[in-house]
Amino acid sequence: MNIRRTRIAATTLVAALALTGLSTAAATAAPAGAAKRVTCVGDNTKVTVSKVSRPVNHLLIKITNAGTRTCDAYYAPTVTFDHDTWHAKVVEDSQPQAVVTLFPGESGYASLGLAGEGNHHQHKAKHATLSFKARNGGSTHTAPDRLKLPAGTVVNNGAYVTYWQYSAADALVW
Repeated sequence: MNIRRTRIAATTLVAALALTGLSTAAATAAPAGAAKRVTCVGDNTKVTVSKVSRPVNHLLIKITNAGTRTCDAYYAPTVTFDHDTWHAKVVEDSQPQAVVTLFPGESGYASLGLAGEGNHHQHKAKHATLSFKARNGGSTHTAPDRLKLPAGTVVNNGAYVTYWQYSAADALVW
């Protein structure tokens, strides 16, 4: 009995689409920009970094898809400060269940913890360099973004960064 109703409903939908001039392919098409997804990189995103009130000693990195195609933000960004030779450690527990996929105009977030265990080599930082990761976890071979940090930013070599998240709240949990 249910199979018959499903067939009737499907036939009715196809007939309605035909009357409106739409094809079934057009009705099930992906949103604009979804086809041919690309990796999020500096060339197709706008990157900002800002202070947050909580948690303390954290900054919020925001990327916004400024391109015309959907982009995927893989893993966590690689972040270094000024002329340091070390980079912020990745919080592996922050890995989301799926890759953060951003349609044009949408944003993704990562949290940047400025002080980790053992406050060694603490210093004021003026700039951060952010590099995106490729799908395989390696380099995207694109130029990194140089970001001006909020005034008075102090970091140590225990700094850490989260994986990309869909919301600022999820990123700042870490």
